[in-house]
Amino acid sequence: MAAFDPTAAAVRVLMLEDDPLDAELTQARVSQSLPGCTFTVVDREQDFRDHLLRGEFDLILADYNLPTISGGEALEIANELAPQIPFVLISGALGEERAIDLLRRGATDYVGKQRLDKLPLVVNRAMGEMRERRHRLAAERALQESETHFQLLIGALKDYVVISLDRHGIVLSCNEAAQTILGCDPSSLVGQDAAQILRPANASDHVPPGLAQAAESGSFADDRWVIAPGGKRIFVSSVTTAIRDRDGYLTGYSKVLRDNTQARRTA
Repeated sequence: MAAFDPTAAAVRVLMLEDDPLDAELTQARVSQSLPGCTFTVVDREQDFRDHLLRGEFDLILADYNLPTISGGEALEIANELAPQIPFVLISGALGEERAIDLLRRGATDYVGKQRLDKLPLVVNRAMGEMRERRHRLAAERALQESETHFQLLIGALKDYVVISLDRHGIVLSCNEAAQTILGCDPSSLVGQDAAQILRPANASDHVPPGLAQAAESGSFADDRWVIAPGGKRIFVSSVTTAIRDRDGYLTGYSKVLRDNTQARRTA
């Protein structure tokens, strides 16, 4: 995990603490790892809720034992109102069994008040994890938006049949152009072997799916007369492309078909 960069932005800390001296000691320790951070200290449940609802904090530090609210109750409130904010418990008497239970319920970490020297490390780790989580969520959203845009683009294509295959050549999806070009419902192709979709126009011909060639060289182009699933004889130009992940592992194929019958007849 990459270390949190405390210079990136001023970190806003919400503290749930009723002892002014403990609050001062905790702030001093946290400032070692987060110089320039700001603190808001509250000791009542309603104030804690109000501040979380405003969405203006990056870190929560909560004492476990307060007169009006416990650390466990504060954790439940934080899970409900601001689950994305790291929640670190600080206690003078928090047994290991109870601490583990709180971690299972969503707490980021805990530190004993007698071991505040560990707080800078705990805070730095918690903020680093938060940053990574935010980056991951942002990347996931960007990927989803990209995939949605891609699917809309593929769906809008009228002159090309775009087929997605798994690494074994089985059809995973197909755009609507299959209805007009191949004469079949696109969903009827899902689950079929790519080698069985197009039959050779001449019984003696062989129509290769092009998977092996694409896997070896990256892509494979082919032009020939075939019988489409709907029974129509067409001249198809196809390109099969191997899809690999960032490690180079083959994950599947993309097959693009175009009906060039009219151009072939008038050539």
